[in-house]
Parts: sequence; C-alpha cells; structure tokens
Amino acid sequence: MSTRLRQDVKSVFEFWCEIVPQWNNNVEKTSNCARIIECYPEAAVDEKVLNDITQFVFPYQIKSTSNQVQTYSFVLTNADSKWSFGFCRHEPNSEVATVIFSYLPWHDVFLKLINVCADLKKESGAELRKFLRSIHTNGIPEPGAAVNIPYGRGSTVFQLRAPTLFSLPSIPENHNMNMYYNFVHPESMIEIFAAMLTERRIIFMSRQLDALTSCVQAAKDFIYPMIWQHLFIPILPLKMKDFLMAPMPYLIGIPEAIWKYIRQDELGEVVIYNCDTKVFEATYNDTKSLPHELVSGLKKKLEKKNLRGDDLSKAFLGVIVQLIGSYRDAVKFSQSAQGRKIIWDAEAFVESRPMALRPFLRKMLQLQIFQQFIEDKLEALNTGLGYSDEFELETLRYAEKSTKAQQYKDFLKNMKDKVKGGGKGVKNAYQNIKTKYQMTYPSNFYHHKTHNSTESVDFSPYETLSLSPGSRSHSNAFSPSLTRSDSDYCNRNKTTNSSSSASSSDMNLLQELQDHAFFKATGSRRESSSTDLLHLNDDDQTTVVSRNHRSANNDLDFLLSTDDRSVAETSSSVSGFANPLYPYFIPKSSDSPQQASPSHTTEELELLRQYGLDKFS
Repeated sequence: MSTRLRQDVKSVFEFWCEIVPQWNNNVEKTSNCARIIECYPEAAVDEKVLNDITQFVFPYQIKSTSNQVQTYSFVLTNADSKWSFGFCRHEPNSEVATVIFSYLPWHDVFLKLINVCADLKKESGAELRKFLRSIHTNGIPEPGAAVNIPYGRGSTVFQLRAPTLFSLPSIPENHNMNMYYNFVHPESMIEIFAAMLTERRIIFMSRQLDALTSCVQAAKDFIYPMIWQHLFIPILPLKMKDFLMAPMPYLIGIPEAIWKYIRQDELGEVVIYNCDTKVFEATYNDTKSLPHELVSGLKKKLEKKNLRGDDLSKAFLGVIVQLIGSYRDAVKFSQSAQGRKIIWDAEAFVESRPMALRPFLRKMLQLQIFQQFIEDKLEALNTGLGYSDEFELETLRYAEKSTKAQQYKDFLKNMKDKVKGGGKGVKNAYQNIKTKYQMTYPSNFYHHKTHNSTESVDFSPYETLSLSPGSRSHSNAFSPSLTRSDSDYCNRNKTTNSSSSASSSDMNLLQELQDHAFFKATGSRRESSSTDLLHLNDDDQTTVVSRNHRSANNDLDFLLSTDDRSVAETSSSVSGFANPLYPYFIPKSSDSPQQASPSHTTEELELLRQYGLDKFS
C-alpha cells in the first residue's frame, strides 16, 4: 500500500524531549548539533535521531520578536518512504525547544499536548513524567474514542481523542485546515489544487512558522484519496536549501528568514504562494487545464462566507470524485497461467467519462499520485481486502444524485411525449404522477453531515461492491435498472384490450403507474449493513453491487440494479484498507437481502413496456 503512515504503531508518541542548539559561527548561523536537557523515555533519542531532528527544530537561528510562544510541526521521511511527525514549541527569549515525536499525524492532539507538558514542567518535573508515562504506556485509543488522562495532582484532565473514521478535516476543529482557510485566498486554493493535480514544484512561504507548516500539511490533504508521493518538507532547514533545485515535484515550506538566502533565478519553473501577502506566483496556469464545469462549481462553493465543518474538504473532494470516482467502471478480469486476476483498463476508464473530462483525465493517467492510487485499489481487491473511506461514500452519494436526476428527466420526457397525443385525462394523470414523484423524492433528499447538523445520509454508509473471478457481469456499478418491489405488485389486473378508449387508458395509466415500484413506498424498514464498499468475494464468484437506499423517512427503497445471483456477504474477519487520513479501520459484517424472482421481474418489465417506460430496465 502507498500510505505514507506506519501501520505498526505501538504508542501515541515515541519520545518527548527538551533540547538546546549549538550554533555555528558562519554567516548563515546553522546548527549542526544540539544537547539534550531532558528526555522521556530516557535514552529514547540516540545521536542519529538527535541530529535528524535538530535541523528541523532549529531550521535557522530563531529569535522571538514578541512574547508569543511559537509552535509548529515538521516531517521526517524514512528510508521506507514512511512519514514521522515532530511537533515543536519555542519559548520567547529562550533557546530551549520542546519536541514531541510520533508516527501518528494527530496534529491537533500533539499541539495541545505539547502546551500541557510545558505548563506541567514549570510546576513539577515529577508530575510531568507521571503524565507522560500514562500516555506512553496506555497504547493507542480506538478510532473516535477518548481517553481522559488526569494531571496536576488529579485536579485537571487531558482528553486524548483519536481521529474518527469516515470524517474529513473540519473547521475550526482541525488546526491545519483552520490555518489554511485563514491564510490562503479561495482563488489561490484552486490554483494550488490544480498545481498539485499536475505534480508541480510547489513552495509555500511565511514568516510565521505555525502558518507555514499548517498550510503545507493541509494542502496535501486536498488531493485525498490520492497521496502525495514526492518530496514533502513542511519546513525546510537552511542546510537543505539545495533541495529546491531538485528536478522533481515537491511540496515545501520555506520560512521567510531562509528565503533571502535562496537564488530565485535558479529555481526554474516553480509555484510560489506567500501566506503573509496572499500572493500566488506561477509561470503557467494549471487552472485552465481543469475542466471548466468543475472549476466553476468549486468557485461557487468557496465563495460562501464562513465555511464551517467539512464544507471546505467536501468541496475539493467533490471535484476528485467527479474526476476519478468512476475508476470502478474500468475494473476487469484477466486470465493468466496463475489464474484470474483483477486488472484496470485505463482507456476504458477515460472513455467512460464525459467528453469534457477526457483531456484532463488522459494527463492524470501519467501522474504518480493517480497510478499509485489505482495500484492500491487493485492490490486490495486481489488480496481479498475490503476498504471503506469517505471517498467511497462520497462517490456513492454523487452517483445516486446523478442517476436519479437523469432517471427523473427521462421519465418526465417520456410522459410528456404521451401527453402530446392524449386528452385531458392523460394530462391529469401526468400531473398527478409528477406531483406524487416530487412528494416521494423531495428536493432536499440528499443530506450530508455538517458542522451544526445531526442529519446524515439516508442510506447505509457501508455498501458493497464485490469483485471476484468468474463474474457474470462487468457492467457499470451504478447503472440503473428496476428491481421487484412487493410480491403483490404483479398480481394486479391490467387492461389487455389495445383498442380501449382514451378515458380507460388514462385511468389505467394513473392507476398502474401510481402503484408502480417507481413510486410505491414499502412498509418495512431495512437495517443498515456494515460491509466494505469494495470487497473481493471468493465464495459466490460474482460481481455484486449491494444497495439499501432509503428516503428521508426511511420508507422508500431506491430501485437500483443487483445481480440476479446473490448479494455478497462479508465476513467480519476481513481487514479494512486504511484510510490515508485515519488508519486502523476494520469493517463489520452484514446480512444479505432477499433477491427478486425472475418471473416477477419479467411481468414488471412487460407492464413498463405496455406504457412505453421500458427504457428504465
């Protein structure tokens, strides 16, 4: 898997320490080494680790010009391309820096924790070590769970809350996202986003270390579920300034104090954003290469004032979903000497998308971030892993909205065609059916969770797309077709005389279609399932899409296709594919719904054909 996070993490943090630098006497005033004042656990920091973190803790000779404390983060990339995270605190008028080092990207947790440790250190060193021991030895909390750690002789509690699953960075809860929203202009957000989708050499610059590192950390999350595969340095030490000359994509943050040592005329083609002046500079306009419709929609969402919750994250995720959300359509099976294997057809993927998106998608095929994304999906399917994350959920939401909107348009068009040659009764039938449809599918049907809302999407968030060798169907996973509603549906009396009068036809049209499964509500409420969105099923050897969609009142089943074999059952023992933002997800099991009878389906389609509505099959 391409995740840059470690999966074998044992403790919330690896070590806490206080260090003081030893400055060189050269013009640039760099620090080659530092001295440890205090460390927990003891001997956790060897000479190599100390040298690695020193250049990031003291990227230059930091001098506080105010009485404010400076906190920021940095990232180390190991030989196995895994990220480690450091969190620093610089006291005013002091060269001593406090550092917390961890393999977990829990920025909000550690930025609060490092301040609590600083306050405890001033009161009692013994209390600080007791507090650190409680956190270090208690393991990692479950996703979304909170652990209360008492400190200060038990008078105060620090709440250690692990990030939740199926959630995106939110404002104002997420520190990095909050800083990005305040320091980056909306138009520049789109320009930086476009630059990342073309894998440019991108530089952020600021005099404020917190704003600098937070903006760089937040920028990489906007291409989720893809993961930045290139150089990633939220704060560049002065000793590493030559990295800016690297002829490869990178995402780097440069403090203003270091920028004056950079010869800008030697950088070549780079994208530069100044967080302090909010000025964006680039030698090319990548925004023009993005599909115009997507850019227009994104601008409208970003123009809203006071974005809160996951609105900002959802705006960019919506663009990603429209670009690559249909990657499933190109999943196929290949026969080889080793057996059947799931592969991905790039050309089929591009051809399945609208014409306006194809030029940009052909360019995306060459991006390393997209190639790695596809490789991870195929690896998960071929090894039998299932995976579920916010991207897959948003893909389903977008597909349902698109499918139902087109289905409604086609239905009304067909009914209008019939109205043209009919009498007053036909027009009344059309109006009654239209009214019933609008009542059944209200305009606010699709809800998503916001910062001040308890509403949630009204369909099961754990749906299943099972892919396995021997599949009978390789069709689009979101293609609509009608399924059986209630068992008594096809037992109604139907008019068989083709020469019936206009009034009789009008009555039958109204009676039959209003009772049809397209409008008919079910009295039973289905329980939500808890399976992976994508899962390789080796038992029934079928490609299945499981959908249990409900209306806002939980009383209407959407009519979307299922294979006529069986809906996949997912074992609770299957491990989940880690969300790049929030790992450690293990999906649950689900039950299989009943399947439709072929005879009932045949009668249903015959009824639709009778009124010219068989296009929906």
